[in-house]
Amino acid sequence: MDAIKGIVGALQQGGVFVPGLLLQLYARLGLLENEVMVIVHLLYARDGERMDLPTPQWLATRMSIPESRVLASIERLVREGFLSIEMVDDGGVVGERYDFGALYTKLAQMSISTPQDVAPPREPTSQRRRNIFTLFESEFARPLSPLEYDMIIGWIDRDGCSDSLIMAALKEAVFSGKLSFRHVDRILNDWIRQGITPET
Repeated sequence: MDAIKGIVGALQQGGVFVPGLLLQLYARLGLLENEVMVIVHLLYARDGERMDLPTPQWLATRMSIPESRVLASIERLVREGFLSIEMVDDGGVVGERYDFGALYTKLAQMSISTPQDVAPPREPTSQRRRNIFTLFESEFARPLSPLEYDMIIGWIDRDGCSDSLIMAALKEAVFSGKLSFRHVDRILNDWIRQGITPET
């Protein structure tokens, strides 16, 4: 009983600092919940565990997603400019650490933007991605790989594909009996080149 009281007391004294703006604005930034939790765990590793560059394996032991999803989340956060890895020289000992400056800059910029500056999306990007992920997992009858998650994100973010275009390409692949991500990607690329949308 004393041990429990001690733990409760420690919990009440504080923990890792998580920027309130991150919790308020992550959906508008297009971050998924698991990506935000990766950021939270990275902040805790830095401030609570004194770990500047925790491994995906270490992070996965503290999260409810597999190491492959943690790695995919980190890769996307770095690729999209939310995180960076910088070299540090601590008294002649060279190492690496995560830098959150770009994330904080994005949060600051979004916090001062007015409704006229940012057009309200029809649906939050994070929810759009979840819907598409779920649809593909349903059709493929299995969880998606990190590479497949990245491919879908690329269709949405890089190529600007609409949900209906991606879903139409998936249906085309199903009907043709060629259910593979490579085939869906080929269909989308052909349609984008030809200016085809599901409505035309």
